[in-house]
Amino acid sequence: MRKLEFFFDLSCPYAWMGFHRIQDIVARYPVELVYRPVLLGGIFRDLEAPQVPAESWSSERQRMIAQDLVRQAQALGLELQFPPGHPRRTVQALRLILSAPQAKWHALIDRLFAAYWEEKQDIACPQVLGQMATEFGLDLSRTLEPAIKTKLKENTDEALRRGVFGVPAFFLEGDEEGVFYWGQDRIHFLEKALGGPERFTPQSGKPVGERELHWYFDFSSPFGYLSSLRVREIAAAAGVRLVPKPFLLGALFKEIGTPMIPMATFPPSKVRYLAQDLKQWAAWWGGPFEFTKTFPLRSVLALRIALLEEETIQVLYKAAWADNQDIGQPDVVHAVLTQANFDADALIAGAQDPGIKQKLRDNTAAARALGVPGVPTFKLPGGQLIWGQDRMDVVAQLLD
Repeated sequence: MRKLEFFFDLSCPYAWMGFHRIQDIVARYPVELVYRPVLLGGIFRDLEAPQVPAESWSSERQRMIAQDLVRQAQALGLELQFPPGHPRRTVQALRLILSAPQAKWHALIDRLFAAYWEEKQDIACPQVLGQMATEFGLDLSRTLEPAIKTKLKENTDEALRRGVFGVPAFFLEGDEEGVFYWGQDRIHFLEKALGGPERFTPQSGKPVGERELHWYFDFSSPFGYLSSLRVREIAAAAGVRLVPKPFLLGALFKEIGTPMIPMATFPPSKVRYLAQDLKQWAAWWGGPFEFTKTFPLRSVLALRIALLEEETIQVLYKAAWADNQDIGQPDVVHAVLTQANFDADALIAGAQDPGIKQKLRDNTAAARALGVPGVPTFKLPGGQLIWGQDRMDVVAQLLD
């Protein structure tokens, strides 16, 4: 039986949801779940990351993430009650877990997560935590023992050594050194490693009706490319018309205060993980991927051409993010389009038309007005926005 380690802090809502999701994996696959409480604040301090990352995010991103949190919790049958004063201190609660017999850990962790994220209780309060200790027949004073304090520090240090930059993080015994699964929304990759589904399988299509799915994207983003691998099949399965909305991501970032290259602000451990994550998502969506060597990628010409001819979108995306071609260069774009049997001369000339230039500006302004935080973003027929290629399963569910 393979060992599955679950690194978590009670202060993280994704870890709370991950705790519930991982129970399904444990029930269906031969793994031994090992709980590893860590201090998320200690990880952030070591990586010199913000203690509350959301404070540095744009209002658009904060709003989208808050909506996504509620939606994800509801999908798991959970009711998220965001506690006032978040993040609350969890150090003593984590030590309480470590002081308990391991036979009680699962139930105790469940109780503490529920207190924080469902009941809005302050588990840093000695009275609240003391009552929980009594419920489980535990002595709260044991949380002050040096050995318990040391164990929590050792867990946190071990997480940092292995490259953890956030929680939940899952390590599966037998995987390559440094490979782990971050986030409750990556558990399907963990399941794949245990013999589960290899990739996303699109449903059979329905007749296209009047409804539209608007897809906001920019060729400059690898996440936009990943969304391009399956968004058409998702729209077809739901019988909705896909309406591509190319726009200038850099211009949007400038207006809403997002760093022009967000990943440049990540700690090195997260950048390393991102390389693994992008490849895993590409395999899941069923397409090739290679991070372009010309990043950041200039995409204005390609975006204007996409407005002229929708069928060029996947060709240009593949050139940039699978074939490592610099589509910021007109001669490269010409060669790519010619090889794909498009009239490259006509399309490149048409991209200089003032009307096309204005349409790209209009799309960018529309994205800003809608509250688009990044790419890809999907506007559903009812007007709801979903952000992220890792939320395309949500798009599919909401379109059904």
